[in-house]
Amino acid sequence: MSEVQEQYLNAEGMVEQLNTLVEEIESYPDAKIREKTLDLVQIILALHREALRRVLTSFDSLPEKEQMLSRIAADDVVRAILLIHGLLPNDLQTRVAIAIDELRPFLIAQGGDVELLGVNDGRARMRLVRNGQGAPPISTLKLEIEKALIEAAPELLGIEIDCESRREMGFGHPLFNF
Repeated sequence: MSEVQEQYLNAEGMVEQLNTLVEEIESYPDAKIREKTLDLVQIILALHREALRRVLTSFDSLPEKEQMLSRIAADDVVRAILLIHGLLPNDLQTRVAIAIDELRPFLIAQGGDVELLGVNDGRARMRLVRNGQGAPPISTLKLEIEKALIEAAPELLGIEIDCESRREMGFGHPLFNF
């Protein structure tokens, strides 16, 4: 497989190449050709969006619809395209909540937990609670949360994680050890 073909298998590489090409087109000196080329790109995107919308709509009557949508949206390239066209099956709040729920068992096993406080203006806000005993550093837990959220919702504009330790809250006292 050639280097160019391998690059196209990577979603990030494709998006990077697309952005580079659009920047080159936008800087092209001939305004008439530049406008025609950008119009062509917009028409192709609109055609792809409508085709994808129709494909997704065809799943509506299927009993396995949610499972099918979850499986196709799990693919990086497909998810990127659905995101570009505003066709992801779940809204931002739902995708963030699902990512947190899927990460929760790992966090609990590491001596922590997380609570989603909300998603507003493209920013996710949560509270990370860490048991003081044997839990990894808060920075490690934060990194895992951020990684999971960026994968589930790459369009997030920000991730705010408030941290607290159960020991700081008084739960380290012997009366609170159940």
